[in-house]
Amino acid sequence: YEMGIEIGTPITWNTGPVELANNFIATAAADDRAGLAAIITVAKNLKDKPIPATVYYVGTVEEEIGLRGASVALYDLDVDMAVAVDTCPSGYQPDVNPVDIVYEVGKGPALQVAEMSATTRVSSRVARDWISSTAEKHGLPYQRGIMYGGTDASAMQQTREGIPAVPFSIPRRYSHSPVELLSLDDLYNLTEILTRGLSELDKGFNFLRV
Repeated sequence: YEMGIEIGTPITWNTGPVELANNFIATAAADDRAGLAAIITVAKNLKDKPIPATVYYVGTVEEEIGLRGASVALYDLDVDMAVAVDTCPSGYQPDVNPVDIVYEVGKGPALQVAEMSATTRVSSRVARDWISSTAEKHGLPYQRGIMYGGTDASAMQQTREGIPAVPFSIPRRYSHSPVELLSLDDLYNLTEILTRGLSELDKGFNFLRV
């Protein structure tokens, strides 16, 4: 404490974003500033478009220490379907076997079929199919796989009577370091898929809870 720092004092890396070749960027806290940037962009894209649904854009807290914010937010909102926009680890780097982590930076956002951490959560087939069909309809790239880890989607699925949820993430390298690296193209494609999916949402869309 002689330096004025107590146990529990919040700290952060004193680094800024660095633009790299191939439309990559390296920065601290890309997880989950990138997710916030994505949902803000989607909200701006849809600002003046009529949508046959109410869309909530939620920035949650404490995902890393128990998914606490998502549980509270989704209980209060009581929605029909949820998308956890996050970042996820990628393979294809020296210390990671691509067999263990299949996602690759620059190949499109990651649509996660299941999350495997302390427990395994399989994402909603309805939500998953909605995203994949939108991407394929418009020729937008995405990746499909299983994530070793977790997102707010796990908490969403256990809120109220169970909310259909799917993690949709931006792949990144060097997790939780001051130089998390991601592709701005992946971020753009994620926002485009969600923007188009929501703007084309059918009024009779079936939110079957599976």
